[in-house]
Amino acid sequence: MADDTQPFDPSRYLTKIKGQDYLEVKWRIVWFRDRWPAGSITTEMISHVGNQAIFRAEVRKIDPDGAVHGSATGFGSEDINGFANYIEKAETKAIGRALGALGFGTQFSDEFGDENNLADTPVQRGNSRPPQQLHGQGQRQSQPQSAGGASEKQIKAIYGISKGLGWSKDDLLAWLNGPAPEDLTAADASAVIGELNAMKAGNQ
Repeated sequence: MADDTQPFDPSRYLTKIKGQDYLEVKWRIVWFRDRWPAGSITTEMISHVGNQAIFRAEVRKIDPDGAVHGSATGFGSEDINGFANYIEKAETKAIGRALGALGFGTQFSDEFGDENNLADTPVQRGNSRPPQQLHGQGQRQSQPQSAGGASEKQIKAIYGISKGLGWSKDDLLAWLNGPAPEDLTAADASAVIGELNAMKAGNQ
């Protein structure tokens, strides 16, 4: 357990994953609470279609006087093919990403990369199918349109559907976790449009 008498030291709780240091989400939460005891962590289920859940988490750094010193949003998804308790895992992933965006565990995680398959991080497990990969969980590559990049129609569709979901541009970019819509390949743009439409259908 963490020592309540001393500032939280994340280096004491690291786990080795593929030879790299990794800080589990539970310890990131402890770290955040130690640093910002008045801070808030809120979650919302964005979509639950079939056996797949998508969560949005917001973390806010709040001082004892109520002043907000920063906030971040994270999205996480999981399906029953990855975990039996996929709903809880999706929520944990969203929290982990939001905390990572605020610097809690960023240096000890692969959340903002493409190769991690950890259970409590916002990335898909290794047995996922590319069309179902969400918000940067696959290895999406920037590619000029002349070499198979997203079309202008696809780019407009991505922005339009996400706006219909009530997302800001920052929300969309956080969900994509990688290239902007303009930098996606045509194949990835098509997958993103499918994912967004599925969420839109689930919200109706």
